Amino acid sequence: MLSATWRSRVGALPRSAPTSRLVPRTCINATGKLVVPGLLDIHTHYARESAGPALGLSGGVTGWIDAGSAGADQLDQMAAVVRASPQPGRLLINIGRSGILPDGDTMDLRLADVDAATAAVARHRDVVVGVKARLTRGVAADDGEVLRRAQEVATGFNLPVMIHMGQTTSPLPSLLAQLKPGDIVTHMLAPPPNSIVDDAGQVLPEVLAARRRGVWFDVANGRVDHLRWDTFDRIIQSGFWPDSVSTDGSTTEPGRRERHRLPQRAVEVSELSA
Repeated sequence: MLSATWRSRVGALPRSAPTSRLVPRTCINATGKLVVPGLLDIHTHYARESAGPALGLSGGVTGWIDAGSAGADQLDQMAAVVRASPQPGRLLINIGRSGILPDGDTMDLRLADVDAATAAVARHRDVVVGVKARLTRGVAADDGEVLRRAQEVATGFNLPVMIHMGQTTSPLPSLLAQLKPGDIVTHMLAPPPNSIVDDAGQVLPEVLAARRRGVWFDVANGRVDHLRWDTFDRIIQSGFWPDSVSTDGSTTEPGRRERHRLPQRAVEVSELSA
C-alpha cells in the first residue's frame, strides 16, 4: 500500500483509487513500514542533550517528556532544551536535586530537597509536568521518605509523581499506598524483588487497587534490570496490560538509537503478548 499526504494529513492510497483525481503533496511507498500518527513518549531522557529531541522525532515521537534527568540544580539548562525542541517537550523534575547520579540520586537523603525542587518548578512551571522519584535499592537511601518528599513537591503544584519501581527496598504495596490518581508507575515489567506480581505470577491486589483508583502503569523498556522476560510473560498472561508504552530513550548510550524507536516498541509488546 502507498500512503500520501494531503494538507498534512496521511491517507491510504488504494490500488483501485482514481489516481488522476488525486494530487497529493507527497507520495511514499510505505510497504513493510508502520504508518502511524505522531506518538507521545512519556518516559525519555532527551533533555540531557540538545540532540535528544531530534533523535526522538526521527523515530516518530512528536511529543516527549524527560523523566527526571534533571533535578533542581540542572533544571534551567534542560528547560532550555525543551523550549528549543522542534516538537513539544516537557520535564519531570527529579526529586534528587543533582538529577541522575551514578552513586544514587538520593542515597544522600539531603539531596531530596523539597525547597530546592519547589523553587525550580516555580521558575519553569510552563514546562514541568510532574515529579520523578527513582526508588530502586542503591538509588534511594529511604525509598518511602523520598517518595513522600516527591509528593510534597508535586501536591503543591497539583502535579503527578512518576515512580521508578523494581528492586526497591520497601515492599511495592507500601509505595503504591502513597500514590494518588494520575500518578505513574514506570518500569512496570521490572523483575523481583518487589515486582507487580507475586511468586505465583499473580498481579498483586494492591496493584489492581492502584489502577482502580487512577494510577497509571508504564512500560519504559529501558536498560538492564528493567525488564525480564519471565516477569513479562506472567504479567501479560494475567491480563494486566500497560496504560502506556514508553522507551526510556536517550542519546547517551551507543546503539540506543535503534532500540528506542517508539513505534517498534509498541508493536513488539503487542506481538510478544500474542
